[in-house]
Amino acid sequence: MKKISVLMALILVLLALVGCGASNNGGSSAAPAVTLEGTPSEIVDKIYAGAPEDLEYPMMLTTSELTEDNSVYMTGVERSEYKEGAVSESMVGSIAYSMVVLRANDAEGAQALADSVKEKVDPRKWICVEAETVNTAVIGDVVFMVMADQATADALTASFEALAQA
Repeated sequence: MKKISVLMALILVLLALVGCGASNNGGSSAAPAVTLEGTPSEIVDKIYAGAPEDLEYPMMLTTSELTEDNSVYMTGVERSEYKEGAVSESMVGSIAYSMVVLRANDAEGAQALADSVKEKVDPRKWICVEAETVNTAVIGDVVFMVMADQATADALTASFEALAQA
């Protein structure tokens, strides 16, 4: 009887050790959170570099930092709602194209920021034209938004999302 009790106790101890080992491995094997390095302007450059070569952009694109003065016009949200941001637009008026990259205050709030931008940004902010679509995406603490024709917006969104694999 003692041998059976000792054997049962040994089996229980082994099962407990195996169970603890499995839960520790499960916790450590989780994929690390993806973060994008660089300033928002540098991320804009990476997005353009990864986009299809035959993609037609508006003329005279320029990238500039978002400020308290232009944030609501460019993104629909106040500058205080994110750490830093950049916008790429055409210097030629009346072209419905805008790409924005924001670094959220933290990764946990990035999706909420993206949702707020998509809801509040004005796709008719230009004189006489309107963007066909507004796309947003999130990687870590970085929020991406593009307003343009559907093909351009989809290609640039795919280029941004590909940065998560880089």
